[in-house]
Amino acid sequence: MDCRTAEDLMAGLIDNELSPGHQALLEEHLQRCHACSELLEKLSEQPLSPPPMSPMGDEFWSKMDGALSAAIDDELEGAAQDAPEAEPSGLKKPPWRPSLALLFYAATLMFALGWGLYSQQQLQLSQQETAMLQDILERERRLSVQPVTIPTALPGSSHTFANNTPSRGTF
Repeated sequence: MDCRTAEDLMAGLIDNELSPGHQALLEEHLQRCHACSELLEKLSEQPLSPPPMSPMGDEFWSKMDGALSAAIDDELEGAAQDAPEAEPSGLKKPPWRPSLALLFYAATLMFALGWGLYSQQQLQLSQQETAMLQDILERERRLSVQPVTIPTALPGSSHTFANNTPSRGTF
């Protein structure tokens, strides 16, 4: 085991979280390596929990309350200055409702989007059908071509070709 691996495993040894195999390897390394043994001693001396904090005194909390109150007051003053003048107490503003033109525009837009998607789907289907029909026509064209007749004998010779031998069949 090298020193870098040993350093990585030291925290687990201190917390007693190492497997027996790793612990045995680390202890063997610590017996041979003086630098790692010293490092383990220094790490073992470190406290495992942070030092306790002193409680906050009344002076701290009074300053905190003052700062928060000032921030809230500033926020409320800024909001009051930005707010429009209040309406008469008896009249309430009706909730916002979209105009008829806006509704018509939204409906037209939705119709156009739907029509576009439908047209795109129909285009894809027709392209697929066209490709399928082209494949069928190409196959039919290849099947309809008449095979080239192969001569069975040379002119003026009694020799016959092997592809016309009755016992072997025709190729």
